[in-house]
Amino acid sequence: MRNICSQPGALEALKTRLEALDRACGRRVGAGVRAGGDDAFAPLATGVLHDLYAAAPADAVAVNAFGIGMALRAAAGRPIVWGLHEMMAQEAGRPHGPGLHEM
Repeated sequence: MRNICSQPGALEALKTRLEALDRACGRRVGAGVRAGGDDAFAPLATGVLHDLYAAAPADAVAVNAFGIGMALRAAAGRPIVWGLHEMMAQEAGRPHGPGLHEM
């Protein structure tokens, strides 16, 4: 997969800034779900970006919901940064704020 970002260092800069915010709030950076022993995440590396892809456009909403569910479980109450490509948002919609609040 290629980086489609017009500023190649932007993702790394965002990660660095988010880590600094975590430290400022007294959170332990890098304390992922594995520290809690959650076996559901065993195949996934911690502290990295993961991409999920739908087999067909009709499956995109389900894949998005699965990703949000996994992110919420991994975050354990911490804030989540959710990136969504604009074309994907146009084709499958964006997560619904009030619905996310209920999760």
